Amino acid sequence: MQENESAPQAEEQHRSFRYWADKLRTAVLCLIAGITLYALYSLRGSDWGAVYAFWHARRFLLAQVFLLGCCDIFLDGLIWRQVLRHQGVTPGKVQSIFLYFSAHAALLMPAQLGRAFRSAETARRCYVSAATTFSAEVLYLGFTAISASALFVSAFMFFQISATAFFLPLLLIPAGLAAAQVIRPLLIRLKLQIGFVSFLQPALAGLVFLSMLNWLINALNLYLVFRELIPDLSYMHALMISTSTLFVGAISGIPGGFGVAESYIGALLYWLKAPPVHLVPAVLAFRILSVWIWVPVGWLTLGLQSVAFRKKSTEETEASQ
Repeated sequence: MQENESAPQAEEQHRSFRYWADKLRTAVLCLIAGITLYALYSLRGSDWGAVYAFWHARRFLLAQVFLLGCCDIFLDGLIWRQVLRHQGVTPGKVQSIFLYFSAHAALLMPAQLGRAFRSAETARRCYVSAATTFSAEVLYLGFTAISASALFVSAFMFFQISATAFFLPLLLIPAGLAAAQVIRPLLIRLKLQIGFVSFLQPALAGLVFLSMLNWLINALNLYLVFRELIPDLSYMHALMISTSTLFVGAISGIPGGFGVAESYIGALLYWLKAPPVHLVPAVLAFRILSVWIWVPVGWLTLGLQSVAFRKKSTEETEASQ
């Protein structure tokens, strides 16, 4: 009888939580939309010829940002492949590249569903269960979130305790993995398939620290793009902005955080005294070179993968006959 009474109560609490969460999300999106409109309004009468000349003179800097972005993508793909291996999924090297970029092809899907699309593709191509590959995507995202959180806290504390903050990830990352181990039974009850006994092992900690290097590269790109525009911008500012975009984009539920991440970055940099006339081109350059340029690459690899898969299926059919 008591269980029957508690079930409606839990459902009501869940409904109330969703209601206020949606209200908060709407308020944040309205705030970001207002900031975006104000930024666009402030561009009226700007000298776009001067803006073009400024960035044309720094085209080699943008090329450098792109090359660093390639290193970022390489490391990210390596981490993703290692997480798959821990889940017992071992695609070949070329196949791993195709599968990794399939998430970028689906980057315009809302609420991180691009990762779900990649997990479905991985399950189909590697002949494993979708639950296993989806769990790998969740674990991969969790490791990324742990490293982002550790770096955000470290960058924030840098302004309080200076260089000592550099050692905080050595404490925060193991603490994050320990927290994951504590909630491991809950994750299993949520039908997450975890292919290893414990989160507290050196190999997994190494993946999280490697993910931290990803964020350091991404923050370096942001710093390189804006350092001449904002004299007071420090690398720690860039690191805080870069890592926090993961959570802003995910919470928004908007495909790839499109527009939200750009507005969020622009708002923070405007607050740091970035000149409005350069703000929009600089934010777009950073986001295109670090994120959106990989969308067509994802579609290309997805097409090549489909062609290769059909060719292999045809050869197997002919061999069986």
